[in-house]
Amino acid sequence: MSPKCIRPSGGDGRAERNFQNANISHPKKTSPTQSKLTVICREFKSLRRNTLIGFTEIRVAELRLDVKDIAIHAKGDSRWAALPAKPMIDRDGTVIRDSATGKIQCANVFEFADRATRDAFSHAVIAALLELVLDAFEVEEDVSS
Repeated sequence: MSPKCIRPSGGDGRAERNFQNANISHPKKTSPTQSKLTVICREFKSLRRNTLIGFTEIRVAELRLDVKDIAIHAKGDSRWAALPAKPMIDRDGTVIRDSATGKIQCANVFEFADRATRDAFSHAVIAALLELVLDAFEVEEDVSS
């Protein structure tokens, strides 16, 4: 199955969501990066494997930051977004694999300081994705005959 790629046609249909960290106490003067940031889903590539639904690209508008390859996962009623990671490489240049499962081991490139911020970001990405692709989490039917 080849990945399905969806991009919005222009600025009119963009998906926007705000996220904020409930655990941070804000001084009287707050910058946009301390309180709310707008998450815009720019693209989605469907790729279903285990809990993986696909990969999305977002823009954090106030920072003018594009983040690519955010993994979107779902299991049961849970849905979450995971920041990009990179494969771990040993000194010989070989990819490190888990000895029990054989899966490639990955290292975080970015991480949030606390769970509340990570969860708020994840919810904002999922909401923005659903505005762009309403059926992103729908199970694809096998129509082979």
